[in-house]
Amino acid sequence: MTTISENWNRKLEEGEKVQNEFMNLISSVYPDVCIYEDGKSKYADILIPSSNTSLEVKFDVLSDVTGNLAIEYQFRGKPSGIWASSADYFVIAHKDNFYLFNRLALFDWLVINKDWTKKVKGGDDMASCLILVPKRELVNRAFCFVLGRDGMYINSLNNFI
Repeated sequence: MTTISENWNRKLEEGEKVQNEFMNLISSVYPDVCIYEDGKSKYADILIPSSNTSLEVKFDVLSDVTGNLAIEYQFRGKPSGIWASSADYFVIAHKDNFYLFNRLALFDWLVINKDWTKKVKGGDDMASCLILVPKRELVNRAFCFVLGRDGMYINSLNNFI
């Protein structure tokens, strides 16, 4: 049996791997992309200095199975995820795609649609509060850009960010 600490470390490594993959992918459009400040910002992961844009990257390991995107908003009773982030864009990695969201527009959409979205507990020790939204409800919204992990649509990224 693994401990919460072991799970945390494994998930942190997976998250950093996905974050680096995303940075490498968008560096063809934004060559100055870098880890935000000291790399330990609680509120954003990546910075694009040339556009003064920050991004937070999350990895949703179950979205392939469930068809939903899980968006964390609270951890152990305190704001986290989309609620605590100061990033301009929220990026959710999926098996085949990176879903980029204008964070404020996504947040507003979640508030407006709170009555029909599903709220669940999850994460280590079931300490995270998550909102589950079917991917199909978000991918065609003006505040969402789908970037293939294989680079599909990379040339259109600068029209979104």
